[in-house]
Amino acid sequence: MVVITDASQLSYQLFPPDGHVYFRNLNTFNGAFLGCCYNYYIDLNTVTGRAIMATILERAALAKPIYFQVSNAAAGGALLTVGVN
Repeated sequence: MVVITDASQLSYQLFPPDGHVYFRNLNTFNGAFLGCCYNYYIDLNTVTGRAIMATILERAALAKPIYFQVSNAAAGGALLTVGVN
């Protein structure tokens, strides 16, 4: 799990061809996560993915904390859990 104390500090990139949002800097919040570009993502082609992105944008606008969980931080993949405090 990675806790981002201020969601406005997240770096991400939208990749329209596959509809994914890729997170670029989760490793700055938890060293177990891989660095840089295309390791962790959410899929905006799903209702869940769009709800997750809306939550991220809301938390970023308020500079509030958010947390993410993946199945294996060292392997990358889809964000499985997104939560707020």
